[in-house]
Amino acid sequence: MELLKKTKAYLFVLRPINLLTLGATQMLIIYFLFPKLGYHLDIDFIDFAGSCLSCLLIAGGGNLINDIYDADPDAINKSEKNLIGQTISRKKAKKYYLFLNMLSLVLISVLLIKLNALEKIVIYLSYILMLFIYSKKIKGILLSSNLLISFLILISVWVLPFTFVQLDELIKQKLVIGFLFSFSLIAFLLNLACEINNDIEGIKADYAMKRNTIPIVLGRKTSRQIIYLILFVCFISILFYYYFWFQRNWMNLIYFSIFLFVPLFWMSMEYQKQKINYKSVSIVLKITMLFGVLSILLL
Repeated sequence: MELLKKTKAYLFVLRPINLLTLGATQMLIIYFLFPKLGYHLDIDFIDFAGSCLSCLLIAGGGNLINDIYDADPDAINKSEKNLIGQTISRKKAKKYYLFLNMLSLVLISVLLIKLNALEKIVIYLSYILMLFIYSKKIKGILLSSNLLISFLILISVWVLPFTFVQLDELIKQKLVIGFLFSFSLIAFLLNLACEINNDIEGIKADYAMKRNTIPIVLGRKTSRQIIYLILFVCFISILFYYYFWFQRNWMNLIYFSIFLFVPLFWMSMEYQKQKINYKSVSIVLKITMLFGVLSILLL
């Protein structure tokens, strides 16, 4: 039972739902989006699986190192994520973090050597470094932490295309670039809203840790107004995304209405209330992100 409990804990700190969304995004971009927009890449599935797994390991490591440095705030918040220092010791968690990143770099190095593009290892090293700096130094700094982690989510959409395609060749694919820009902008906005929402939810712990998050500096009310504005911009962005990239038929309209527009409208209405269930909003935001990814299948 103890082994099972620890195994579940190790899996939980990686955020499997987030990793599933990231993996689905990468697969849909390479094997569905590119061919649909007339750009055919001859990529061996084993090569893709290796590079995708490398990205997931880095993302999982990022979640883990974030939990390591968030162990004290999570204890104050009595968060369900508070596993570091209890079920998993900090020392073992750090070893696990190093193992994930080393395995990721080994996998991607083998692939890049095969592609004769080892210089692109800098992309993966930079991603690991930025996730570490975010967790150790930047998290809790007014707006900087929210923008950085949301920017990293945006960049994750582009990592595999840059791995398999030369930059000058990718730039020639105007449709691909245009779609990825639209898609990654929406991912950026949704994640930014989610990050500020989480800061409001964890304001008690951040205050105890003397962090300068948006809710602490500007207050809950102003923070909620900022999220409301982000959701409005996101709503407009999704309207343009739908109008320019998808056939305006009943199936697409129903999908976007139920799985994207309605959740955004519900969250916007939630932020008009005096008492908000921030955890529920966070869950809906993540589910909306997943359905945003799956919208690629409607192209």
